[in-house]
Amino acid sequence: MRMGLSCGARTLKFSLFIFNLVFLICGFVCLCIGTWLILDKYAVDNLAAATAKVKGYENDDGLRDLATKPAAVRQIGYLLLFGGIVVIIVAFLGCCGAAKEWRPLLCCYGKNVIFWAKNNVLNFIRLRKIEICIGHN
Repeated sequence: MRMGLSCGARTLKFSLFIFNLVFLICGFVCLCIGTWLILDKYAVDNLAAATAKVKGYENDDGLRDLATKPAAVRQIGYLLLFGGIVVIIVAFLGCCGAAKEWRPLLCCYGKNVIFWAKNNVLNFIRLRKIEICIGHN
C-alpha cells in the first residue's frame, strides 16, 4: 500500500510541474522563432518594416541594420533552434518526472539542470575575465 504525499510534497510536485510546463512552452516558442528565422529569408526585413510603423520605433534602425546581415540572422536562428530543443528536452524530463514521480526521470532532470547551470556560471566567469583583460568594465 502506497502512502499519500504530504501537503508540502504535493505543492512542490505541482510547482515543479507548472514551472517546467512554462519552460516547455518557452522552448517551443524558441523552436518556432528559430525555424522561422532559418527558413524565411525576409523574416527580419518584414519585422523591421512592421516595427517601423509602430509609434516610437520609427527611428530605431536596429532591426533594419540586422536585416542587412543574413548570415547573422541565420546564426541567431540556429542558436534559438538548438536552445529550444535543449529546453524542450529538459523541461519534458521535469514535467514527466514530477507528474509520474519517477525517480530516474527526476535524477536525469536534476543532472541536466546542474550541468547547464554550471556551464552558464563558468561561461559568465570566463566572459568576465576576457572583458577585464580587454579593458572593458
